[in-house]
Amino acid sequence: MALTATYSALLKEFMPIEMIYEELAKRNYVLSKIKKNPNWRGGQLDVPFIQNMGSSFAYAAYPTAADIHEFGYQKGYVSAPKEILASLKFNEKDLDQDDLKGSFLKIMPDQIEMFIDFFKEVISMALLNGPHFAKLTVNGAADGTVVVDRIERFQIGQHVWIDDDDSPAADGYVQTININTKTITLDTTRAGGVDLNCSAFTTAQNAKIYIQGADTAANAFTSMHDVLLSAANGGPANIYNKTKASYPFLQAVNVDGSGVTKTNLLEKVFDGLTAVRQIGKGNASDVLMSYKHLGTAMKILEVSRDYTILDKKPSVYGWSEIVVAGVTGQVTLAGIPEMDDSEIYYIDWKGWTLFSNKFIERRKSPSGDEWYEERNTTGYTYILDHKFYGEQVCSNVSANGVLYGISYS
Repeated sequence: MALTATYSALLKEFMPIEMIYEELAKRNYVLSKIKKNPNWRGGQLDVPFIQNMGSSFAYAAYPTAADIHEFGYQKGYVSAPKEILASLKFNEKDLDQDDLKGSFLKIMPDQIEMFIDFFKEVISMALLNGPHFAKLTVNGAADGTVVVDRIERFQIGQHVWIDDDDSPAADGYVQTININTKTITLDTTRAGGVDLNCSAFTTAQNAKIYIQGADTAANAFTSMHDVLLSAANGGPANIYNKTKASYPFLQAVNVDGSGVTKTNLLEKVFDGLTAVRQIGKGNASDVLMSYKHLGTAMKILEVSRDYTILDKKPSVYGWSEIVVAGVTGQVTLAGIPEMDDSEIYYIDWKGWTLFSNKFIERRKSPSGDEWYEERNTTGYTYILDHKFYGEQVCSNVSANGVLYGISYS
């Protein structure tokens, strides 16, 4: 047991939980902005919101006492935390037993860095866009060929689920990735050799790619996409177990973005901001968009005299912010790698909270071990499991907005 005892000590010394959380917080735009509450221990989480404000006014006389309209309140709820789980595996044979500490330090940093990046992307995509992480742009093929919109989100050997609106979900493993044609091929096993028949999955039925379990609606986090988009524009009809259409405070301002082009994107963004601030009940100040849209906005800013750049905030952690003053006010344009191209979000951070129980946590055994040892005929492996329990809640939905249906090329 000397080897496992030493390994456990090394984990605690060189992989503190604080490092994982701090790195994740820095690298994830939503986590860097959103208010965080780490005290949700599970069970039902109540989400109170205003149904209506008091609205009794009169000229030349007080409203009659019997006719005074009081503030009304409603209480939505989240039944239980959602879960994203992640695991790392290390092989005993990869560790130099003559110099375990030195070998460990050579192996671990790069893997931890990549793990944090990937975990960050999974959480960020879930909070921003919803449970899927890519969409099919061409109907799937019988030979396992799939063309996707976000090729950068795939890894060789990755276990993924493919599903659409009218077919049973299927799972497979990524065998090849062509970044130029945005094509992956899926097999039924990680070892390969048997194509996953993807011909049933079509763009007409909104075929998408998921990580394990995310294609089940009950497992998915409440995303900004879910909160902001009306049912007519691609969002859910209900949120926090309440019907959006029944309560104005649960309705974000939806602005049609089908007319957005390369030349008018910034104009449309500010027009949308005006509508959100006028109709909404808050002060949306951050505009979240994909790199594609931020790149378009930057090109417009280079030649336009209608807007003034007040500040630029590039980040080594994967996003960029540009503070712009235009004819309709000041706004921060945030380019986020995980954002989809089809929407741009107008966010008032005041009402957004990420409830969780300790946020990122490494699983511990009752005896305190932070790893799980597995014996195989080829040697021992050490598995590290991590978990993120929580849910994203917005208590001021109507203060936010979305520019939807964007599809320029």
